[in-house]
Amino acid sequence: MHSNWRPDHFWIDFDGTLTAADTIAALGEYASSVSHTESAWDDAVAAYLADYAEAVKSTPVPPFPVPPILSQIDNPAVRQALAVVAAHIAAVRPAEDASLARIHRAGIFRGLSARGLTEAVQHRVELAAGALDALAAFGDRVTVCSVNWSADWIAGALSPWCGRDICCSDLAWNGEMEVSTGIQPTIVDGMDKLATMQRRGFKPNVLVVAVGDAINDLPCLRTCFF
Repeated sequence: MHSNWRPDHFWIDFDGTLTAADTIAALGEYASSVSHTESAWDDAVAAYLADYAEAVKSTPVPPFPVPPILSQIDNPAVRQALAVVAAHIAAVRPAEDASLARIHRAGIFRGLSARGLTEAVQHRVELAAGALDALAAFGDRVTVCSVNWSADWIAGALSPWCGRDICCSDLAWNGEMEVSTGIQPTIVDGMDKLATMQRRGFKPNVLVVAVGDAINDLPCLRTCFF
């Protein structure tokens, strides 16, 4: 354990951590209003919820025993719970992939602009209390890593911090980068978030603290310190 506990880097979730609530629904509603696919978005949400409910029947997630101190993080109860978490994430991945394919076929995220996204989010999303103050205090020691679908949406919500280091699935753009053509699903679940963190190659002596609120944050939380 570090004697002088000063984090070198913060790996922070967006939806529900830096924001007061999940924002995917608001993003989808905005996108469908631009692409005039509101009905298709409603259908996609309903289909996803049905797929997800079916998937979790086989892999329910039990209450997670969070250890109060770092020395307990490797106890058997925590390891067992983390194995269940990994199984849950794997079980629901097909529902996530099917939803993204459904959204792509319907063209829900076509025709959006980066400027439109950064402006729209500012009156559709409420940040968590103190979120911008925390980001300002942490400065360049922050990566925002999310299963959200738009870096511009995140950047707009976090303005004026926006754009420093954001990792998420993002929109594909036409050759002139003027309008979107769909979603590029690069970070879909917690294992993708963990793989993204691992690709950063943080050195062993670098203390990285992960912050998150949901099951997709647990792989990174486990790899770092709670």
